[in-house]
Amino acid sequence: MADVSENQATSNNVETDNIRSALHYAVGQICLAEEEEEEEEDVTMTSEAIHALTELVYQYTTTSLANDLQCFSKHANRRRTITVDDVKLVARKDKRLHASLERFCEENFGNENSLHHHPTSTGGRRG
Repeated sequence: MADVSENQATSNNVETDNIRSALHYAVGQICLAEEEEEEEEDVTMTSEAIHALTELVYQYTTTSLANDLQCFSKHANRRRTITVDDVKLVARKDKRLHASLERFCEENFGNENSLHHHPTSTGGRRG
């Protein structure tokens, strides 16, 4: 039994390391793109700043954001499903972020995922 839980812990660590690596790459690419976009301002980020920003994103996502999304979902009487509406609720305090998220959702999902859309009591089926 100890071998099974030890293997599972090792597997979880490898998965977490893979997620952190992918996140670090993505954050680095975003920073590079922003630097290129803001070329005339001559602002660059150090490698250490990118590592720190990656850690901030990881910690915020896995702690605060995850908890908020779960709470919003439970409050909406959905036990295990986090929806776009829950994500929008997290962003509601920052008007620019919320507006940007609304545009993103509109462009990618249409009107079906808005805070004003409520599924029918038949699970979305009409009849």
